[in-house]
Amino acid sequence: TYGSNYIYPSADSATYYKNKGMNLVRLSFRCERLQPTLNQVFDANELSRLTGFVNAVTATGQTVLLDPHNYARYYGNVIGSSAVPNSAYADFWRRLATQFKGNPRVI
Repeated sequence: TYGSNYIYPSADSATYYKNKGMNLVRLSFRCERLQPTLNQVFDANELSRLTGFVNAVTATGQTVLLDPHNYARYYGNVIGSSAVPNSAYADFWRRLATQFKGNPRVI
């Protein structure tokens, strides 16, 4: 649950770290939160939160490294298994890349 189990840092955090000299922010998130069902559209609320932070960071001139950090799993199933085929993970990345393709500060 957002706000209880996890948050995205605030825009003020992006500015704080930029002022400390950081130029790269690694943003870890769970695939399941962004795409609750394989091969389906991203959750609009989660995408809005993630995009908001990405935009706040990149507006300061920093670069964001998007890091779906699930230890190569999706709901506990190993990516590349029959439960989560590589094609589904490729779909996830295609959707993510499409979302941020216009922002040169996102990798």
